[in-house]
Amino acid sequence: MLTLKNNSSGTSGKKVSVLVCRRRVVNPLPVFNDERLYTPEEVAAYLKVSVSYLRDLRWRHKPPLYVKLSDRPKAQVRYVGRDLRHYLAETPKARQRIIKASSTEREVKNVKE
Repeated sequence: MLTLKNNSSGTSGKKVSVLVCRRRVVNPLPVFNDERLYTPEEVAAYLKVSVSYLRDLRWRHKPPLYVKLSDRPKAQVRYVGRDLRHYLAETPKARQRIIKASSTEREVKNVKE
């Protein structure tokens, strides 16, 4: 609440409600726990890519690094948080994709509201 005083007449001031808007800066990049193992579905959601794109990167031996949970050919794949953080730090294209996708999501939310 803000009180305004009129200097010329000396009468009591008006009380006016003032709304202050602050723009909150949101860091769109995900924060990964260094020791946690992430599933391909989780990583795809964080990196704003498809699971098949991650599979293609693994097939071509491209980052992000991954681990297999056994020696079998169809073993489950997991991504270590430390490697994902390193991947985002070293790959500007991946960072830009996440930032662009999160800003688009914010714009869509603003239009719906």
